[in-house]
Amino acid sequence: MSKSKMDRRYLRFKKGLENLLNIHSMELGSNTPNFIMAEFLIKCLKAFNTAVRQRETWYGVIRPKAHIPGIPDDTLEQVSPEFLEAVDTSLERNRPALEELGRLDAEEGVQ
Repeated sequence: MSKSKMDRRYLRFKKGLENLLNIHSMELGSNTPNFIMAEFLIKCLKAFNTAVRQRETWYGVIRPKAHIPGIPDDTLEQVSPEFLEAVDTSLERNRPALEELGRLDAEEGVQ
């Protein structure tokens, strides 16, 4: 896939995410514009993808490197172990709230 096709795909995803956030009024909880929330979520996805690659490298999993739209090929080297540790700590600290959200979603039938 050419770089311009990937860039267009990334932009379509961002616009779709903005629309999805708007449809469900997700900005109401923080009073944050949809485009800012979409950009934040995309950056979270990029950080997660990088963490998965680093984990696979740690465990010796070898996969062909695939270019992911919107993520520079050298992203793996850009995320520090300290950042990943902070993400893990944050997830652990917020586990009760995340479990509660999951419980509420289950009650509402959200998948």
